Amino acid sequence: MSEHEVIFRKIPQILSKVSPKEILADILEHISGDIDNIEEQILITTSCKAAVKANTYLNQFQMQEIIRNWRSCEKPFTCPHGRPISKILEHKDIAKFFQRAK
Repeated sequence: MSEHEVIFRKIPQILSKVSPKEILADILEHISGDIDNIEEQILITTSCKAAVKANTYLNQFQMQEIIRNWRSCEKPFTCPHGRPISKILEHKDIAKFFQRAK
């Protein structure tokens, strides 16, 4: 094995549907010169990769568990990279979108 090769012996089950090559590429792309927090950077990258994506089927229990976990997290309005994950919509804006009077 050369210094440019990586061997994956195990991956967490939550990442089983994600390509290890893709995960590694993202990790390497986002690692800054500071390797002191490399573990945190790896966790941030892999958590985004393992996140539930659009059109993913979830049963009611899974949806409730996501909401329960979301309500108890430290920073509930952004992903670990700082991107927003929710938006507050005013009732009037929803009504306007659906062309309702009130």
